[in-house]
Amino acid sequence: MKRRAAGGKRSKEAEAIPQEISLRSSTRTDSNISSLTQSTAAVRYVEADHELVKASGVLGTPVKPSNLKYSGNPTTRQDVVDGFTHELLNRRWASADLVDHAFDNIVSISLATKITLCFLHHGILSVKCGNKEVKRDDWLAACLHAASLARLASKVGKVTREMQKRYTWSWSERLNTGTERGAQQFFNIVGVLGFIFGTLFGLDPTGLSERKLRTRITTLPRSYNRLPLESRDSQDCRPDFLALHRTAFVTASERKATREEEYVEKSPILLTISSSWPHLSKTYPEIFPSLSRIYGAGSHDPDSDEEDEIGPLSFTPEGDDELLSDVCNTEDSANVGEDTDSSSAEEESIGDLSLRLKNLLETLKAKDTSSRCDSVLADIKQYDNATFLDLSAVCFPNVLIAGEGKQTDMKSAIVQATVYMRQQRRTQFWLRFSLGLMATKDKLGLLRADATGVEECIFPKNIGRGVIESIRLSLGILLATDEELGQHPSFSLRSVTIMNAKYKGDDSTTALGDKRPADDDNDNERASKKRRSKTFGEIPSTPTKYPHQPKQFTSREVNWITLDKEKLHGRPPSDKTPTTFYVKYLVEDRGSLIGRCTRVWCVYQEVFKSDSILEKYEVPKDSRVFKGPYALKAYNADIYSEAYEQDILFKVMNHPDPIKGVLMPTDVWYLGQVLTLVRGLTQEECPQAIDPNKVNHRQEIFTVSAFKRTLSQFETMKEFYEAIIGVLQAIAFLESLGIIHRDISFGNIILNEEIYCDTDKECQWIEVEWDARPARVALIRREFVDIHTIGGLHDLDMAAYIPKTLYTLDSPTISFMTPKELLARIETRNNPPPVQQKKPNRVWRTGTVPFMSIPLLLGEQNSVIDDLQSLFFVCYLSPFTFGDRLPNYFPNAPPPLNCRWPEAFWRWTDLSGSLGMRDLGLAKTDFFTSSHLFWFKTLKSHALPLWNTSDSRDAENTVLRAVHCYMLSTFHKQLWTPVQRLTFSENISKVDPLSIVAALRGTMDIWDLDSDIPTLEP
Repeated sequence: MKRRAAGGKRSKEAEAIPQEISLRSSTRTDSNISSLTQSTAAVRYVEADHELVKASGVLGTPVKPSNLKYSGNPTTRQDVVDGFTHELLNRRWASADLVDHAFDNIVSISLATKITLCFLHHGILSVKCGNKEVKRDDWLAACLHAASLARLASKVGKVTREMQKRYTWSWSERLNTGTERGAQQFFNIVGVLGFIFGTLFGLDPTGLSERKLRTRITTLPRSYNRLPLESRDSQDCRPDFLALHRTAFVTASERKATREEEYVEKSPILLTISSSWPHLSKTYPEIFPSLSRIYGAGSHDPDSDEEDEIGPLSFTPEGDDELLSDVCNTEDSANVGEDTDSSSAEEESIGDLSLRLKNLLETLKAKDTSSRCDSVLADIKQYDNATFLDLSAVCFPNVLIAGEGKQTDMKSAIVQATVYMRQQRRTQFWLRFSLGLMATKDKLGLLRADATGVEECIFPKNIGRGVIESIRLSLGILLATDEELGQHPSFSLRSVTIMNAKYKGDDSTTALGDKRPADDDNDNERASKKRRSKTFGEIPSTPTKYPHQPKQFTSREVNWITLDKEKLHGRPPSDKTPTTFYVKYLVEDRGSLIGRCTRVWCVYQEVFKSDSILEKYEVPKDSRVFKGPYALKAYNADIYSEAYEQDILFKVMNHPDPIKGVLMPTDVWYLGQVLTLVRGLTQEECPQAIDPNKVNHRQEIFTVSAFKRTLSQFETMKEFYEAIIGVLQAIAFLESLGIIHRDISFGNIILNEEIYCDTDKECQWIEVEWDARPARVALIRREFVDIHTIGGLHDLDMAAYIPKTLYTLDSPTISFMTPKELLARIETRNNPPPVQQKKPNRVWRTGTVPFMSIPLLLGEQNSVIDDLQSLFFVCYLSPFTFGDRLPNYFPNAPPPLNCRWPEAFWRWTDLSGSLGMRDLGLAKTDFFTSSHLFWFKTLKSHALPLWNTSDSRDAENTVLRAVHCYMLSTFHKQLWTPVQRLTFSENISKVDPLSIVAALRGTMDIWDLDSDIPTLEP
């Protein structure tokens, strides 16, 4: 990977993104958005370890949404935009060399300069010096000036305005980018023409000949107001233009007869080029279609010998061009110091480039195409003949790059492109980074987002550097591989078919796209008007009715994950054979544009011949065998977090005593810091203009552990409460090590017993795709992993050591507080003292919002009481979440839990995303400690039938309700008292997890929980 210069600065657009961004469509609510706790509308929900909390103004709050699909107040589009505005305010910076870093391995500055000369020769570009047109004899000087500006931006990260005033460049009026259709046409035409000229004249014989056009940029039919298969909390996510793989386009003969109404005809790119520049079909008839009927007056004649009105222009930097002069006089100006990756293509010096440009100009005059590569040209024609867009491939998992076009408002385009990029990250779990495009009539822009933040590059089209970067950007996108566009190199994908929920009769899935207009006599006329080309030179396709939505979509999902054993953390690898996992399905998705981006898959690990487990199964010797199930987790850890700095996970894994109630990973991989993996920089080379307190440096981590049932899959009530007791024992064990978990929620509580739904299928043969070919592999069952309790905890990636003293938001230093002082501060919390700023290298407000403890929400330092209260909230919310016992699906994916919490919960669970942390703490305090017993009354009146009453078994379920009331009341009394709101204010050490275990067991002894319907013991 090419290393980057450590340049960078906050962009003007990033200084202050206006809250009232004028977006493409008006604000509206969408009742389909049911996962409000996953929305970026709530700033506190952004998964980042150093977060700006809007209401409290406190730095350092890595809180997370719950993993369930709750319903509450509908989210609006503006909520999403406001969330992004706050999320990205301090995590965006401008990098003048972003295009160079992203696409230099594909399109070097030298290659782009040669293509620029070809564009000048054929009238696609023109250039002026002052007010006078620059003619052929002086094109070399103009091209060299543009190349030097681009190299300067790549080397030092800045280009002054004085350097750019010498030449003014203009694109042909056929290449207007002021509309979404114009932007689509610009990128396609510039990219395809650049590839054709590069191939015809052998401009980069070792590079272009080895590549093919892989991508095409297109717009969507007008009936698609949003893109299908987006994440649940999206709003009107319909990119103005987007890049899809070329396989999404087919020829007329390749269309399926049963789905002809699911295709949209697009204009052939070569035909559009021929209509815009007719002389090309005369000059290169083997490439461009003949359009002699429109070839005539007004077209540029590249072979004209008309003399220039101004004399030759020598390329000698003057005045303020000292930096430019240094670049021009460097023998190899592309090498950025000693850190340049030797694998990247070396740029030609200015002298060598000048000589090659002179030779190219002579070749253009002679129309010599003897260096062309016929196989590549044949592929270009095949690429162009595929003019029908298959709408079944148009969905967010297939989007390679999404873009936004505006007439002049680049700030709005940035925000909207960021929204699309987030949808990519939420639906494409294999991305290491995502790219976004912006286009206005005068400027183009590129965004790149990864776990650390968002990098942007915006440049005008009418300057020399802008011309070079436009060509590199357009051609780079069309030629880039999936990995160069963001796919993680450890992932390989498979194609899957997903039914359109609209045809299932599911009213809750309108997010797959608005219904097309009803057919009537005026449909053809309306379609014709909407599809009429507004861009000069484009050949409009035949007007048709609005296309039908596909009955199914062809999407992508993760197939294999391969991890290098040399990256194993904490122990040397036994061999260098990489570890391969077959991915069965995605278990959990906490993806976001930036931040932790946590994902969990159910996987099976490849077994080698030396594994003793093979003796149990009879499989052919040459067969590929995978054992499981395992849970493979990927996330980006904040390197300043205590869990990472102290390596808590590894220390617990290597504890000499048996670990009781905690499921530990079997292997941990540290793949590297994101800054290095994506940008080629070390932590010390972070751009100086970026505040290190506001940019999280993150480590890419993978962990694998035994896959277990979660709390929602309990079989009996006895197992449920025994699991809660097991978690209390796990908390006690971690406390003995001086550790607190800090993220107890539904998803982080596991059940020990492995009850398989298919007990007879210990060895299962399946058909998979291996190296693009079908293969048959065996999935066998792994050995049982015992955690020594009925239920327990996992995921210690947010754990921390228990503080010896109590840290508060009110004091800048750690200090002791007496019970009276703490209680007095809580009583006066409506008027808190101002927060003193500090470096957020120690964060303590962690967890999933509905389960976060009251002390934590009020700003106190972590303690064991936080884990205990979080567990209580898990118990309390269970009767409102698990409406019925789920059938046993293990280890297959269970159906999603769609529940609706009572309105009384909305305030302290923050489903609306409008409250600050302190407000949530106050609301929770009132609900759970008030003498009105709101929590108990709500339990009795709103608990779901499984936990409450039903018409058929009213008497029996009344007893069942009493069990839960008794158990929760017992738990509640251990944490709160009617007199004092917080027992931890008396003495934090008196709250003992094992004392709660004893109290709960005492209550359980009164009831017979072995049967489905408990009875009172005599």
